[in-house]
Amino acid sequence: MSVVTDAIDAAIATLSPYTNSSLYLTGYGEDINCLFQISDWRRTFKGELLKQLAFRCITTPRGSYFGDPEYGIDVQEFLHSRLTPAEMSSRVVAEIRKLPMVENCKCNATQPQPLQVFLDIVIKPLDLGDAGFEITLQAIIDPTGITNV
Repeated sequence: MSVVTDAIDAAIATLSPYTNSSLYLTGYGEDINCLFQISDWRRTFKGELLKQLAFRCITTPRGSYFGDPEYGIDVQEFLHSRLTPAEMSSRVVAEIRKLPMVENCKCNATQPQPLQVFLDIVIKPLDLGDAGFEITLQAIIDPTGITNV
């Protein structure tokens, strides 16, 4: 390490991660619809916001999110692993359940071809779960990337 990189690392270590409490629990807040790209500048609320947050959670490689080195998994890595579909499902569920607005989560992973994985995820939000409200998220993982269906 050089003196410059040591100084940068020291400066970064003093920063606190940005948290916006309005995104959690009953408020959820709002965001701009930008799951893949900002194309329509449409505002996103509640269930759709939670769906996008869960999708980002499973497509963010561990350690790449500034401020929380334990955030996220990259499900694209499932293609080149020896994980069974049940193991893939349990990893997705464990990661999504870390989100503070999620009461419960279920995932069904299937692998119809060696380099293709389908994820069917059902999320029960913390504040809306008692009413039977669930959010579904489906993703297809293949060598070209991850597609939200």
